[in-house]
Amino acid sequence: MIKYRLSEFKTPEKHMHLVWRRFVVDPLFKLPAYFIANFTGITPNQINFLTLILSVFQFYFFLKGNLILGAIFNQLSFGFDQIDGKIARLKKIVTKQGTLTDGLCDKLRVFLGVLGLTFYFQQNLLFVVLLLTFLFTNLMYDFIGLFLLYRVHHVFNDKLVINNNKPSKSQQISFSTQEQEALVFFFAPLSYYFNTSLIYYFIGLAVILMLVYLTLR
Repeated sequence: MIKYRLSEFKTPEKHMHLVWRRFVVDPLFKLPAYFIANFTGITPNQINFLTLILSVFQFYFFLKGNLILGAIFNQLSFGFDQIDGKIARLKKIVTKQGTLTDGLCDKLRVFLGVLGLTFYFQQNLLFVVLLLTFLFTNLMYDFIGLFLLYRVHHVFNDKLVINNNKPSKSQQISFSTQEQEALVFFFAPLSYYFNTSLIYYFIGLAVILMLVYLTLR
């Protein structure tokens, strides 16, 4: 019996300003989310565990220099990471523990991606510096204002409110860690096979855009 409609798996209103998620990831992962919610007993926590496994594969392929597979597994991990929250909200089984686990899995994916690329390019000092700068700005975005506390309170609409659910007109299109990670872990690795120098530009662009966003935030 189909309990949830495909239209219910669209991008949440509060995330409509996230370009990469809204126009690429969510449309691609809408069908898997629909299938999991309606035809399996897979729980959001189990999906979280799957995203962690996919992140480990991402690390392995980046470490071995297979940047294409590393990029693919990074985006698979990111895509399934969006599914768990949607299913939890639809089934009304959102928990503080699940929210905390989801946030930690997000950061583990980023850390493992950086670690794998750093080991593979360890002889290239400029590249390593760019990666570490990316990691710093990525963490800055999330942890300013006690990131984990924010995630828990935001989901439960508790007293701590940092962002409204519905973005303002000025927030309809913006830059976040999701776009930053797509530049570093997807576009940069793929570009390496066309022109090795492009990987520096993509990671540098991700760092600069995040610094600008944090400054204007």
